[in-house]
Amino acid sequence: MRVLLEFTPLLKHVPGLFLVVTGGLWLSLASRLRSNYSAAAIRPHGNLSAKAALGLGLYVLVGAFYARFARDVQNTFLTLGIYLLAYPVMAWIVERTNSPLTVLRTLGGAYVLGAVMMASLQLVTGEPGLFHAREHLVIGPLVFFYFRSKVVLFQLAALILIGAVAVVSAKNTAYLVAGCSLLYIMIVEMVRLTSRLSMAGKALGWFALVATVLFVALAAVTVRGTGEGLPTGNVEYRSVMYERAWLKFLQSPIVGAGFADASTQEFGDYEVDVSTQVLPTHSDPLDILGNGGLLAFALWLAIYLGFFSHWRRSITTQKTTIRRSDRAWLHVLSCCAWCALPTVAFNPVLNSPNLALATWICAGAAYGFFRRQEIR
Repeated sequence: MRVLLEFTPLLKHVPGLFLVVTGGLWLSLASRLRSNYSAAAIRPHGNLSAKAALGLGLYVLVGAFYARFARDVQNTFLTLGIYLLAYPVMAWIVERTNSPLTVLRTLGGAYVLGAVMMASLQLVTGEPGLFHAREHLVIGPLVFFYFRSKVVLFQLAALILIGAVAVVSAKNTAYLVAGCSLLYIMIVEMVRLTSRLSMAGKALGWFALVATVLFVALAAVTVRGTGEGLPTGNVEYRSVMYERAWLKFLQSPIVGAGFADASTQEFGDYEVDVSTQVLPTHSDPLDILGNGGLLAFALWLAIYLGFFSHWRRSITTQKTTIRRSDRAWLHVLSCCAWCALPTVAFNPVLNSPNLALATWICAGAAYGFFRRQEIR
């Protein structure tokens, strides 16, 4: 029965929806038990990100329902549309809770616990790609140990842990996410260190950061060029699927296929070493571009532009009432959202129920916290 339910259209989404609804109810109930902040400080404007997510989610759902019921397409983008709505819902819950720190600690703790369990399993077994396509949910939360610690030695150990987990995973996405996590830490620290410097000092500091990033990127490209002991990334397969998505976009640049086509397709060029040859594109942005056109892609970009706009103001503000230990939890959620970008760029994440739900919940919660004046 379990297997049948997991592969039954529409019914397979019920567990995820149940978690969203009941989770929201429990968080709302918990917020009333402890009142640390007033909900009166909610910002009434600037909610571009959540509105864009709502618009994109509804756009996807209309196309997915049409594909399922009018065209009898089995593998639709229904998951993408449904779980995308977890982002504005979670932001709405966080903005209106009377106990934001309780929610912050609970969510942050859940993500850190899951990351520690998966990272430990990866380090112990040494099996490559144990958490593939989940890198942002495993490596991203590990920044907590850096921001939580006040001892330089422990912070260095946290950086080594991030690198070690990526190396043992032996996946290109893991390397990218580890790099994004370290870049996240560098930006936050650079903002803190240069906050009291002159404009010239800030410019010099940011120049040093950019130079360091470019140097590391150049070194990575050089090492990658040797190809020795590194994962291939299955470039041949991805090139074929990416080209198909791009050609679909060119056929209808404005609205794409309206998300009315199948989310997977027969590969056919050669046999891929997996159980089925009906495969996804392995790039969520290209899926959105090809199936939703510039309209959908613009909405997707607006989600992240709004998110990072609030994130920038969050890390640059000098007035905050949140403690260092609690701010580390916020970095967990925002770093997960930050690291989701390279993960979804090369993997089918947003149309996979569990991965999409975990991705949008942490991003929505972080966005909601950014919009609360007390946290910033």
